[in-house]
Amino acid sequence: MACHHFFWSLRFENPILAAGVVSGVPESISLDVKQHASHYEAIALINSIIVSTLLYPVNIIELHFVINREDLAAYFESHIRKVLAKLRNYRTVITTKYYLLSEVLPEKYQREFSFLEASLYARLYLPEIIRSDAIMYLDTDILITGSLWIMWEQFTLMKREEIALIAYNNDPSDRNYEWKDKVLFSDIPHVDVKGVNGGVQLMNLTKMRDFNFTSKCMSICQEYVEKGSSMNDQRVVNILFNKYRSKLRILPCKFNFQHVHCDKGLTCSGVRNDVTGIQVIHGAGGTVEGVQAPFFKIYSKYLNFDFSKDHIQQLIYTIKLIYTRVNDSSTCFGNIGKYLYKNVML
Repeated sequence: MACHHFFWSLRFENPILAAGVVSGVPESISLDVKQHASHYEAIALINSIIVSTLLYPVNIIELHFVINREDLAAYFESHIRKVLAKLRNYRTVITTKYYLLSEVLPEKYQREFSFLEASLYARLYLPEIIRSDAIMYLDTDILITGSLWIMWEQFTLMKREEIALIAYNNDPSDRNYEWKDKVLFSDIPHVDVKGVNGGVQLMNLTKMRDFNFTSKCMSICQEYVEKGSSMNDQRVVNILFNKYRSKLRILPCKFNFQHVHCDKGLTCSGVRNDVTGIQVIHGAGGTVEGVQAPFFKIYSKYLNFDFSKDHIQQLIYTIKLIYTRVNDSSTCFGNIGKYLYKNVML
């Protein structure tokens, strides 16, 4: 299957201060998305974003897509406009911009990598491609189950020197997936004990450009490829932030909730007492693919949601019911129902 990439950006209308601290209440949000697998994952994600804005209104969303096939622009634009045409009195303004990677990739990196390789490292080029001050990057095997605002407000917690927020790949105290941590990161320097998962990243692009983020990442990639190491952008980011640990702030697991947090008991402890609960479901490792996969059912509900016929309250009720199996606390199906949509009144 061809490898397609695109990103969205939910951007502040108010500028980021020179000190790098987010100031004031933003009028809009920027969101970036990347697709590894099928168009269908992206459609489910887009639907979940629109549902989120209906539950938690946002004035403006800018969607910035970086794609490696020109026809993807029409495909996603058509879906978004069809959905919006079905919604009466929808208040959020959604704007879109599409970038063909072969055209926007800086020339110095085109010389170093073939186009296919460049697409595999696409998120590392975002500071050079998208000129927003800040973006919220998401893989496409992700669903928004909470408020975009709550996630965006994490920017306000960043210290002056921090340039990004990324969640751990696994809970640091969880010993169930030590084998996975070893497979992913044992042969490279990585962040703390577990490493970080690159599927969700809050990126201060202004600070990243000042830090020469892309150039540093490409140097790391070239160094390790020459050593014979298997590399991808997540491994590059781990090596970088291992070296410059003060530049990274850890994002709470509720913003990158994966199957490893729930299929052997609940290990994302932060969601237990959090009034907002799980904000982002991440179907990493193919966990949205196949009827037995932990997140397939929530993914399919969003993928098939009909905005002209279906009711959001029924969608949420059904999802909560699916993931609230009695006496099944050892799997995701019995663990997460009460932590989804915690502050939504049904």
